[in-house]
Amino acid sequence: MSAVPPSSQTRVRDSRDQVMVMDQIARGVRDENKLADSVFYAHHPEWKGKWLRYGPQNLKREWVQIRDTIVRPLLNRQPAPQPLRPTTVQPFPQPKTQLSSKPVPSPPSQAKTQAGKNWLQYNTFDNIRRYRPWLYPDVINTQNGYQKVSLFLPWYQKITIAVQGVSISLAEHGIGNLVFSINTRYLTNLVEDEGLRNKVLEMAAGGLSELVFTENVIEILALAFNLLEIARGIENERMLGGFGPAADKWRYNKKLEFVFGIMAEDLSRRNWGDGYFFSRHVRDLANELAARFAEFQPIYYKLGRYVSLEETLAKYQGNIPDFVPPEPPVMRAR
Repeated sequence: MSAVPPSSQTRVRDSRDQVMVMDQIARGVRDENKLADSVFYAHHPEWKGKWLRYGPQNLKREWVQIRDTIVRPLLNRQPAPQPLRPTTVQPFPQPKTQLSSKPVPSPPSQAKTQAGKNWLQYNTFDNIRRYRPWLYPDVINTQNGYQKVSLFLPWYQKITIAVQGVSISLAEHGIGNLVFSINTRYLTNLVEDEGLRNKVLEMAAGGLSELVFTENVIEILALAFNLLEIARGIENERMLGGFGPAADKWRYNKKLEFVFGIMAEDLSRRNWGDGYFFSRHVRDLANELAARFAEFQPIYYKLGRYVSLEETLAKYQGNIPDFVPPEPPVMRAR
């Protein structure tokens, strides 16, 4: 396998670091030093718990660069969340094309006026209300619905990122047995339990870029046997080698199940405190993750489409052409 060019490695790492910082900001962490520490320790886990003040100059410069080029821009882009206010339902003038006689709910009084700046908080969607009024009730209802499930966002981001690093194949011996592998960097970013993460790092210390989850690896990591059950099924051989939407969906769902199993194992080992999840048993927790993921994803996508429409309407003042050219790439200083 050919080595990845250094420039590509840098871009991948920068993207991963940005996601890590955004995850923590979404959880309410706004201390730039703590955010910079988390990225730095991900690069240099051997320095975790140590004082960098007496460390090498190159590591100090790296920490400052993380703070200045990654953490601060993201903090400025994502302002601190404001308290949410309940939405009230008030009469709203109906357009002639409006078929429904139901009143249109008004946006919260303290809503954000520019959707694209932080669309995970409340927005007024003024342009949709002006140019697409028949959509406006569903926009507000979608936004209110998102607020009810928005606390799942950090886990959703971890899951979707981790799935990108998973691959599946058939075992050399046995019929219907799947073998999962995952990039070690994706795996260490997925789990937070120190014991589990340290075991993963120990296994990867020999230069492994990915872990193949055979029975031996599952035993070394002391993982629950539900991961083995995921890798067994009657349809595995036919579906894995198949083509088309059905086979693609099957493969994607199997990767999701695998990530749910890893995350459930990780969550079950941690100190729960005021935990977000109800289940404690690994198998039940994996099922709960799957249910919350299935509930969150459609409304997250739907709200995202409405935010995109709001920004497009703002740009074209309601007169959207048949073809909207893509935005030019943002040039970053090297």
